[in-house]
Amino acid sequence: MRYYGTRDDAIGTDSGYQALRYRYGVAEGAIDLPPEKALPLEARLDLDHGISFEKGCYIGQEVTARTRYRGLVKRSYLPVRLDRASGNHDWDFPQDITLDDRVVGQVLGMAEDDDGVIGLASIRLETINTVIENGVTLAIDNASLTPLFPERLMPLPAKKD
Repeated sequence: MRYYGTRDDAIGTDSGYQALRYRYGVAEGAIDLPPEKALPLEARLDLDHGISFEKGCYIGQEVTARTRYRGLVKRSYLPVRLDRASGNHDWDFPQDITLDDRVVGQVLGMAEDDDGVIGLASIRLETINTVIENGVTLAIDNASLTPLFPERLMPLPAKKD
């Protein structure tokens, strides 16, 4: 059993649970981890001991180990915050994230929380680094989107030389 948050994060609804997961960047189930598309290291499952590098013989073990040791992670899951001024949107997910009219990731889902709307996104690492270094703005259907960087997800995966 794992707990993310503080005692003040007590929740009583499914959307509250989803918002709490998203705030901490925790992926769960086939919606957040699309079968045959999501990579466990991109979803940062290694941080929660969801991947074993000592045990062998599990489905996807060879690809996961090779990805880790070669440093081939190209995307990372991060929480994202939708700009409050963006209004109400009724989107189907996944929804493309754009930067300068280029698709750079996908929002996998969103939920209401006390601060507005929070979501979970899979974003290209090069884009995340551009956001950190240059403060550029990402968009989802012409609405501003801000990546969040919870301490538990830091540092971001880096490509090995």
